[in-house]
Amino acid sequence: MVSSPSRHAIIILAALLVTVGTVRDWRTWRHSAGIDFYQYWVVGKVVARGDIPSVYDHDTRAAIGQEFLRHALAGPSPRQRAAANFRNVLEPMSTPFLFAALTPFALGDYDTSFDAFLAVSLGALLLGVFALGRVVGLAPLERVLVLAFVVFAFEPVAADLRVGNVGQLHLGMVALYVWLSTGQGTARQVVAGAVLGAATAFKPSLAAVGPLLLASWGFDRDWRRMAAQGSGLVAGGIGAILVSAAVFGSLGAWSDWLTAVRTMPPMAIEAGNVSAVALAERSWGIRLGPLLTIVSALAVVVALWLRRRLAPPSPNRALPLDLTVVAAGCLVFLISSPLVWLHYLILALPAALLLLGAESRRQWLAVAGLAAVAITPAGELLGVRDPIAGASIVLAGVVALFGLVLAEIAAPVPRESGSEPPDAAASRAV
Repeated sequence: MVSSPSRHAIIILAALLVTVGTVRDWRTWRHSAGIDFYQYWVVGKVVARGDIPSVYDHDTRAAIGQEFLRHALAGPSPRQRAAANFRNVLEPMSTPFLFAALTPFALGDYDTSFDAFLAVSLGALLLGVFALGRVVGLAPLERVLVLAFVVFAFEPVAADLRVGNVGQLHLGMVALYVWLSTGQGTARQVVAGAVLGAATAFKPSLAAVGPLLLASWGFDRDWRRMAAQGSGLVAGGIGAILVSAAVFGSLGAWSDWLTAVRTMPPMAIEAGNVSAVALAERSWGIRLGPLLTIVSALAVVVALWLRRRLAPPSPNRALPLDLTVVAAGCLVFLISSPLVWLHYLILALPAALLLLGAESRRQWLAVAGLAAVAITPAGELLGVRDPIAGASIVLAGVVALFGLVLAEIAAPVPRESGSEPPDAAASRAV
């Protein structure tokens, strides 16, 4: 056994590794153009002016792109010029609430705003992973080592920092929901639901999570949690819509966004889309449509039904069920969405952390799945550079994690007495 002083020394070394990795990421990607953040910044500027009817209109997007390109070319920032050249026609496909929530980052000049955004994003990543690790019962050293892997070898995080997207912020919202959900008190459950509702309005990649949680509580006849979190979920979603309406000046921004999303052209594997839908059409000419969404969501519902039949609630039976369902809902999106950019794969981390906290052989399979999703190990060790091969490896990792999460839902591995994390026990006290 490792002595306590030695364990403390290892924790310090692991924390140093995380610090070095975080600083390296910061220094590397703060010099990137931030082509996605540029759109958040520009829309924030435009919305504050209040002179544009709709930022989602195609002609308006072209006019805004050209206007801010002229400003960038006349300004001192190389990053802003590079982003403006790339986004000479804006492609604002994010929800109105996402743009509204990020308007504070549009208050300053581009470089200062982007630096602040990256700093907040990295903070959300570190806190989110650490909090999720605590919920599933990982020891502090284990959590720090997972963080070290994430900041050094998890390519989706690097991609998120490079383009300035919101994957890390979204992970932080998921972690906040899970932390609130595993606590005591009805009020805390209502707030948890509100956080989930707002997070879904922020980025609808969590759209499957709410319905699956409702199904889970229904199977367990947990009407109290369903009422508390369900009311919070509705309130959070409505609140997000009202906030965005106040920022944009009307509710019409939401219908404009839906129209823009429906008319968005498909993205090919070669463009960086690693979705199963794109891979099936590219490799075999098969158009899957909504089939994967239906099949994967039904698989989670069946696993929840089997859990009720085969694994009734027990004090030492399982990891926090809400986190398990959240992880499954995130993977439903990654499996079935027609568009999965590399930074979207940050949503695989809740499933990976959940499975690393499971006391079974699933841990080793989870490590393999996480390594496949991370991209970096395959690229560095196997020399994978072909986009189709890369997308296939990612998809295999996502499907492996999904299967393991389904197994955890349907037949959770019993924990040893006293090994359950305090947060999981507290969640049943609501």
